[in-house]
Amino acid sequence: MTPYRRLPHTADLRLEITGSGFPQLVENAGKALTALLTDRRKVRKTLSRAIIIEGENPEELLVNWLNELIYWFEVQKILFADFNFEKLVKGQMKVTAHGEEFSPQKHILKDKPKAATYHLLNVEKNADRYIARVVLDS
Repeated sequence: MTPYRRLPHTADLRLEITGSGFPQLVENAGKALTALLTDRRKVRKTLSRAIIIEGENPEELLVNWLNELIYWFEVQKILFADFNFEKLVKGQMKVTAHGEEFSPQKHILKDKPKAATYHLLNVEKNADRYIARVVLDS
């Protein structure tokens, strides 16, 4: 089963993301965002950035995480392909992101999300996995 998929939504982008635990959910959410933007397989891992995100609960951490990755793409012009969840302590998580600078010739843009939202946001923990559903403004 794929760790993320696009769900139908009338105007924006909606994703369902899964993971065996919250760390894997966060990593898969990063991969899902990159897959919305471009073909993840074409993003090389030539640079790494440690990213720290704060949030009071899993939902807030997820939205802040996705918005931070959108910031890195929009402002810093960096696409990330892979992610390593490092730690979560007192509402603060650290993730190392691996990717490269955006090249319009190499990275053909598909969708361009502007922001992750709290609209229809849901993060739930089942017996064996986490499932998140999130809407991104496009």
